[in-house]
Amino acid sequence: MGIAAFNLAQPDRAEACLRESASLDRVIGDRWGLMYASTYLGLTLIVKGNYEEAERLIIDAIEHMLVLGRRVIIPESFEGLVAVAAAKGENERAVLFAGAAEAIREVVGSMASPTLQSIRDGYLTRARSQLEAATFESLYDRGKAMPLDRIIELALSGGAPV
Repeated sequence: MGIAAFNLAQPDRAEACLRESASLDRVIGDRWGLMYASTYLGLTLIVKGNYEEAERLIIDAIEHMLVLGRRVIIPESFEGLVAVAAAKGENERAVLFAGAAEAIREVVGSMASPTLQSIRDGYLTRARSQLEAATFESLYDRGKAMPLDRIIELALSGGAPV
């Protein structure tokens, strides 16, 4: 229900459902469910302007993905990091994450929901406005070509792009 509420642009309902889901997933040890709940709770908190907790939850989701043996890679995590990085003024990182998320979507053949697409596009536009066009394109292409291990390392490090 939490993901559905997120996609219906109902952030208060999404937050309540996703917090409950994450809590239950922790109790039963469902890392898969916790990965999704953490990602979408993070995305919901971005909508609500709580970037610090959103980033922590999205990083937790990526760490759960690694424990699961990378059986699943969810581009939503990296799209959430686009928003967090742009909100923090880390425009280069935002663009790298956007390129990486697009590359993952191309590989797995998925599309972002209209709600997520709107959020990502808004923050990506913000990052684009702070960079020269050539720099933006170069970073985006670099993100698309970046090996998954490297983009994960960038996400977990919280540091500037290398």
